[in-house]
Amino acid sequence: MIGICILLSGCSQVESKDLPIETVKAVNKDALMDQGPVRGGTLRLFSTYPDTFNPVTTSNIYVREMLLNIYEGMVRLDNHLNPVPVLAEKWTVSEDLTTWTFTLKKDVFWQDNIPFTAEDVEFTVDAILKYGWQSSYRSSIDNIAAFVAVDKYTFKISLKTPNAFTAEMMTFPILAKHYYLGEDFATTEKNSKPMGTGPYRLVSYEPKKFVMLIMNDKWWGTKGIKKEDVQLPYITELQYNLYEVGKDEVNAFQDSDIDVSGISNLNASKYRGRQDLIIRKYPNRDYDFIAFNLSKPALSVKAVRQSIAYAIDKNKLLNDVMDGQVTLSDMPAIPNTWISDKTKNFYEYDIDKAKKILSDDGWKQTQYGLYRYVDGNYAQLTFELLVNSENDSRVHVAQYLADELSKIGIQVTLKKVDFNTFQGLLASKNYDMAIVGSKVPLTPDFSFLFASWNNRARSSYCYNIAGFRNTNMDNLLANIMSTRGTLEDSTKLKQIYGDIRSMAMEELPYLGLYFYNDSIISSKKIRGAISPSVTDRYNNITRWYIP
Repeated sequence: MIGICILLSGCSQVESKDLPIETVKAVNKDALMDQGPVRGGTLRLFSTYPDTFNPVTTSNIYVREMLLNIYEGMVRLDNHLNPVPVLAEKWTVSEDLTTWTFTLKKDVFWQDNIPFTAEDVEFTVDAILKYGWQSSYRSSIDNIAAFVAVDKYTFKISLKTPNAFTAEMMTFPILAKHYYLGEDFATTEKNSKPMGTGPYRLVSYEPKKFVMLIMNDKWWGTKGIKKEDVQLPYITELQYNLYEVGKDEVNAFQDSDIDVSGISNLNASKYRGRQDLIIRKYPNRDYDFIAFNLSKPALSVKAVRQSIAYAIDKNKLLNDVMDGQVTLSDMPAIPNTWISDKTKNFYEYDIDKAKKILSDDGWKQTQYGLYRYVDGNYAQLTFELLVNSENDSRVHVAQYLADELSKIGIQVTLKKVDFNTFQGLLASKNYDMAIVGSKVPLTPDFSFLFASWNNRARSSYCYNIAGFRNTNMDNLLANIMSTRGTLEDSTKLKQIYGDIRSMAMEELPYLGLYFYNDSIISSKKIRGAISPSVTDRYNNITRWYIP
């Protein structure tokens, strides 16, 4: 299973011969003590000092993470980035994909026992709009032209332009209209007393010390079900210990002040072999790839780009250069999600094939390197590989790539520059090849790299920096937005993405490398369905338990 590394878990099979006797006894004791999920216990987590407990206005990523336990959206994204109904029961969309109607669940209650209605959704969207770009959720509703609570359980929106991924954008937390009625939304004291529909509620807050959440035993998801039912959270208390800055998290875990911590892959390697801890890796949204400047005569030749792809041993890149801390991917599709391709790498390492492609394409060897004429111009396979000098990992990868390409006669020198210079050279198309990093959108819209309409310099330097233009690709990208309206359309959409991948791999304006991994590390006493994801590292926390 890609993206998950478990050093030791309660359900792992451990052979005694591999462990010291003291550790074996501890593992066997744990196995006897853990009789399955039980209700109770306190889970200690990390947060920096809250600015507010209003999920719409907070700028603190740790507070947003905390409030996921108190508030819920109409929709959430599961581990595979599929939109899943939460406060919404279902949704429908008009033929032109501009009108979306969300039918809301009945018998949902706020934590003060007032019923949840479509007016709460309307109020929340209005609040996000009024708060402007200061709200982290503003981009989710920027394409909404009009919205209205049609009746108690129906919410309708009209879009400025069709967007097939509108449901995926409806994950923002919903606020209670009646709770804020008559209050100054930005300054009300109620922002320190959050009140949602979720499985936990805030009961105490000691500034610069801790925030305590307890299980909401009236959670709407368990209406009519006994408290002992598994739908209620197993862990009854979440205690968020507060620190000044995010870098304090690892130290807090090392000092045993918290039970779970996010951790960089660099730091995660320090814990390998620890039998009292569990590390789980998962791909994040940070994607590295090679961009080819298609305006350069030699790199405008598809055979050259394909030869480069065959000449790079990605498995060696993964294991020897990156020490297994990344997940290979030839497309900007987050691994392990519904859109990611589970098949093998499109270009498998084959140095003989790489050489043959160049030979068949007419490239000839001289003492100065491989050359031929391209559209009447002399072209030589001698390139600069641009990389930002502050990133030691990318510089290391760049040197590996240069060494590999020398084996097929392509001469590569590294051009290491500071990040600002790096951005400027990309935007002005003043480079040959470059190792570029991009934070991939949660909604799988590949147009940011492959669409001709993004073929211009921007402050966000990764937008189609190769200068790729292809009418068939443009049509496929446009078809995405006119295809997906409901969950049932996923099969057709996957076919389109398959066509996009095939064309991207054939034309190869970019050579995909890998996604970086994140990790969470936890005390072995924390059990259950711990499954960190790109949208929530504490995903499925109601299914965690403490034996």
